[in-house]
Amino acid sequence: MDGEDNHVHLLVEYPPKLAVSVLVNFVAFLWRFCGYRVANYAEA
Repeated sequence: MDGEDNHVHLLVEYPPKLAVSVLVNFVAFLWRFCGYRVANYAEA
């Protein structure tokens, strides 16, 4: 594909009472946490 390599598309299902901003912040937290762990594993 001719797209960029540094982005991800997600399709999620969440309860309607959950604010979208809460969901986005949670996903961002997981992405940072997992990205940190993968980067540290690659350096070892």
